[in-house]
Amino acid sequence: MEAGALNNAPARKECMELKLKGLTETEMLQQQSPLTGVRLALEQIRPLRYHKGSVKEYQAGWIYVLARPYNLQGANILEIGTLLGYSAAALALAAPQAQVVTLNPTSVEAEIARKRLASYKNVDILTRFSWDYLAEDSRIWDMIFVDGDHRWVSRDMPWFNRLKVGGLMLFHDYSPAEALSPCVPVYEAIQAVKAKGREIDIEIVDNNGIGMAGFYRRDGENW
Repeated sequence: MEAGALNNAPARKECMELKLKGLTETEMLQQQSPLTGVRLALEQIRPLRYHKGSVKEYQAGWIYVLARPYNLQGANILEIGTLLGYSAAALALAAPQAQVVTLNPTSVEAEIARKRLASYKNVDILTRFSWDYLAEDSRIWDMIFVDGDHRWVSRDMPWFNRLKVGGLMLFHDYSPAEALSPCVPVYEAIQAVKAKGREIDIEIVDNNGIGMAGFYRRDGENW
């Protein structure tokens, strides 16, 4: 296991490196225990979990930790792939001063998510494909969490260029073919970025090979 710049991470505005590999789900949760507010946040959003294939609880905890530095007036966080709202709730709790926009092109799921997230007043749920919304909205984002239809992850990648410098683009389902729950399109997309010499800044992979990976946008960097 490697962990960089973890102490009081939620209170820090600057980018942090985070690399956790090979831990069980329980151990992943234990790593979060010293960080402010994570346990209470997970308890609050636990009723919004929907099925075993969704964002895992320890992943929601790390999403919360990574979103906390963007709890700023005027900040904007984008989620690509609402499903039924669990990870959007983690983002909203982590950054209550920010506006969270979450995209789900499936109208039935989006309506369910609106009801489930009704108490989260900083969340706006839009029925959009990410590539359509990219053409419609010109704002610059502080954080982007990608968990949409992974077959089309290549069409989500251009959102990186809409990040502020220091903004984070975080990908769910960074899991190779040999993982317990593989997601080859996302894994290969991240590896293609890495092959160009770009180090992965955030790498959270459990003992079953199931992971998340992310990149902070650097000054002058474009994809």
